[in-house]
Amino acid sequence: MKSTRTNLRYATLLVALTASLSMNAQLVQDNEQALVYYMPKTELVFDIHYDETIRTAGIYAQYADLLGIHDPITKTDTTYIIRDVQVSTRATADTDRAFKVVAANELNTQLIALSREGILAGYNISVADLSPVTASAQHGESAVVTEFSTPLVIPFMESDMKVDDDEARAEKVAEQIFQIRETRMFILAGEVDHYPTDGKAMEEVLATLERQEHFLVSLFSGTVQVNHLTKSFTYTPTHSEEVVLANFNNETGFGEGESLMLTIAATKQVKSASTEPVNKKAPQPSQIYYNLPGTARYSLIFSDKLLAEGEDKMAQLGVAIPLTKDLFKENIHIIFDTETGNIVSIYR
Repeated sequence: MKSTRTNLRYATLLVALTASLSMNAQLVQDNEQALVYYMPKTELVFDIHYDETIRTAGIYAQYADLLGIHDPITKTDTTYIIRDVQVSTRATADTDRAFKVVAANELNTQLIALSREGILAGYNISVADLSPVTASAQHGESAVVTEFSTPLVIPFMESDMKVDDDEARAEKVAEQIFQIRETRMFILAGEVDHYPTDGKAMEEVLATLERQEHFLVSLFSGTVQVNHLTKSFTYTPTHSEEVVLANFNNETGFGEGESLMLTIAATKQVKSASTEPVNKKAPQPSQIYYNLPGTARYSLIFSDKLLAEGEDKMAQLGVAIPLTKDLFKENIHIIFDTETGNIVSIYR
């Protein structure tokens, strides 16, 4: 028989409860000696990826025609747009579906293994038999910002700094841009007195000229910065319904705005997979129960556009089935799925 004494990372199996817990499945009294475990419940996690676009007007936008730019950014603004949605599931303990187990002749509570959250994981098994515990995904809001660096000042000469007229200064900047372009053309043509010594030096010189030109041109054309953002929402389906998952506006992002409508079509599990009828009696404390999960189809729509759809098993839409007491023997090992509450395997 495989030992379970190594299951130290799981909750203490026989617990003395000091508070009264009201549960849909079973009721545990004050100070009652019992092992309590939970069925899992399934959350839908919607990771919504969207872009924040910040358009900033250049200080010389009105003189953009000096460079042949016909559509410069003349007004600073910020807009938002949803790119895509990724959907995943996450299991947590369902405190509304708690079960208690008391020691009995045919059931040794010391052989019951629980997950860190108190979900039934196995009977008469070792830690090595279980799937590795994976770290929970961190959900919330994150950003990947488009980064760029520019000089802090315009490289004016002393004589240029004495010019007070904006148009005259714009003309000076335009001249610098044309000089940069001319210098780059001469370098590429090999028509310079001090040619870069090797290929790497050539790349560095050209990259510097390109950065300078990019910055100076942006003073006329304006700049566009795109931040790639992610905001996550969770929802736990319990029945068929249509709900507002969030609101989104192209001018302000999440908050107020048009609704992201989530439609749930839930299918509850109503019968056992075996030929035996489901036990309609109240859950018995001398038995172990597994879960037959239900399913839920979902669709997420925004502005008449389908963002995501799919179907997943939902543990909370399931039904609890008692295991036959004949399985609680020293040579029988049972592994439960902590995501759905169902049986993964039974072996000797």
